[in-house]
Amino acid sequence: MSTPKEIEIKLGLSPASLPRLKKIPLIRAIERSAKCTTEVSVYFDTDKHELHKKGLILRVRRIGRRHIQTIKAMGNSRLFERDEWESEIASAQPDLGLARHTALEPFIRRKFDGRSSRCSRRG
Repeated sequence: MSTPKEIEIKLGLSPASLPRLKKIPLIRAIERSAKCTTEVSVYFDTDKHELHKKGLILRVRRIGRRHIQTIKAMGNSRLFERDEWESEIASAQPDLGLARHTALEPFIRRKFDGRSSRCSRRG
């Protein structure tokens, strides 16, 4: 089974350029079909930012009443790609059991060894 990939392009532009961007047909089509939602994202890491140093991201995003946990890994990916694992979870706290078979698994086993799952929040 292949690892799911996220392909992402981020653009930096001035607010004055936004009207020109919205004239691009593909952007207009996306904008017409898009729904507005409010999302709250919380990023988790150790006190010493060890996940970040290893190119890993552990995030829980709340969308309405749903919580989506995302694990992202930068290490094995090309410029616009990264490995990504996403799961719906029951609460705003990460479910470290879902790290099995992800890039986070070796780190969780080594650092937390099932007894301590201390993570700090950022964002």
